[in-house]
Amino acid sequence: ELISCIKELPKVCEHIHLPLQSGSSKILKLMNRGYTYEDYIEQVRKLKESIPQIAITTDLIAGFPSETDNDHSMTIKALRSI
Repeated sequence: ELISCIKELPKVCEHIHLPLQSGSSKILKLMNRGYTYEDYIEQVRKLKESIPQIAITTDLIAGFPSETDNDHSMTIKALRSI
C-alpha cells in the first residue's frame, strides 16, 4: 500500500529509508529485526519495479556481538548487489 501511495505522489516521497542493518539473516534474527535478508531484498525489488527513480537509503550495524567475518562479508556482498 505504501508503494502505491509513493508511486501516485512522487513529489511527496522521492526517497525511502529501509534499514538493512546486516546482510546476514542470522544476525538480523539476533537483532530481533523481524525480517530476513530475503524479505529486505524483496521489498527493494518491489520498490525498484514500481518506482524506478526512487532513491533508497539504508544503514548498517557492523561489529554486532557474535557477527563473524562471514556475516560481515555477506553484508558487503548485499550492498554491492543492491
